[in-house]
Amino acid sequence: MEDKNPIQVADRLFLVLETLADTGSVTLAELCRQLGLNKSTLHRLLSSLIYMGYVKQDSETGKYSLTLKLLGLSNKLLGHMDILDAVRPSLKSLAEETGETVHFVQLEGCLLYTSPSPRDCS
Repeated sequence: MEDKNPIQVADRLFLVLETLADTGSVTLAELCRQLGLNKSTLHRLLSSLIYMGYVKQDSETGKYSLTLKLLGLSNKLLGHMDILDAVRPSLKSLAEETGETVHFVQLEGCLLYTSPSPRDCS
């Protein structure tokens, strides 16, 4: 795999998203300083992210921040995941490190679901 993203604009778009996730609401100037991008480049990236619904700009402060659209994507991802498949490697590792039986418990409404220990399922 390459060390550098072959599509520079994709790399920059995700860098902006990740930075906004880390910093919260920031001005264009603050974001320019953090990312080392010039103002016109960053403004185009932010305009694109606003158009796609991932970023918003406060009309009073001019600050940029993320919208909840990313949460919508993560919720869709979670809807397609089997949570037990996702946690099984960590459960197995924890059981091996501690030598203890490990259970995963999931509360769903009034029901409590448990999974067998990965040591028991090997």
